Amino acid sequence: NIDKAYMELGWDQEAWESDNPRDWPDTAETKWVDLSDDEKQAAANLCFMDWTWDGYWFDELGYEFEEFLPESEYLSSVEPWLRLVYSEYEISMPRFRFQMWDDLDSDLEENAELMGYDEDSWEMLRSNEIEKLTYFAFEDMKDITDNKDIKDFVKDVDQRVDNGTEVLADMGFDEDSYDCWMNHFGWYSWDELETYDLSEPYEELGWDEDSWTSDNEDDYPDSSLKAWFDLTADEKQAAANLCYFRETWDGYLFKEIIDNSVYLKSVEPWLATP
Repeated sequence: NIDKAYMELGWDQEAWESDNPRDWPDTAETKWVDLSDDEKQAAANLCFMDWTWDGYWFDELGYEFEEFLPESEYLSSVEPWLRLVYSEYEISMPRFRFQMWDDLDSDLEENAELMGYDEDSWEMLRSNEIEKLTYFAFEDMKDITDNKDIKDFVKDVDQRVDNGTEVLADMGFDEDSYDCWMNHFGWYSWDELETYDLSEPYEELGWDEDSWTSDNEDDYPDSSLKAWFDLTADEKQAAANLCYFRETWDGYLFKEIIDNSVYLKSVEPWLATP
């Protein structure tokens, strides 16, 4: 794609390798305002904006760097791919779940251990298989351990736990925060998704009842293989409604999420103080 951007600006291999400005394309002497829309897009793809383009090619204009800062619309903007997308369902992130294991307070660590977490599984989302189940599934642990299809999901849960839902509540979860942020409603049947008006975001991402119930990954929609930046705006909103943000959708390492996530550092709009 980089070569295509330069080609749009008139460059070819001969011009690129030449030290003679006469061999360079006309865009090399064209101000930003005189570039075509396609040429501006090509320049933007090469990380130019108006004043860096003109400043790069027209040194005689004598731009002072500090003059760019207050005048640059680009620097005052938020790049579209970095704009945060929040859940339309207004389900708040359980922020206690997004901290490093060594930073947990003693009560939270104790309850997390009861639910089968250790440092490794805490710091790798979805690696503790309890996160495949829903909040109220743990209300009677015996029901799970007697079910051969899902008993392995709780193999690391402390055997003293009779009601895992109560332990999750003590950690700080409720049904919405757990089912959305931990499970992404993934354990719901398609009928349940429709009953609770949760099928729409999955449908926007290309899912239907057939693909939802299929064990064949070839039946899954294209969105399941897309990176966050490749999702459409509507798909990003759908993913946000399922409590994904860029780093969790793309499967970032936990520490990278903690250190770098803009979402984690933000305040969800419905919680913002007026």
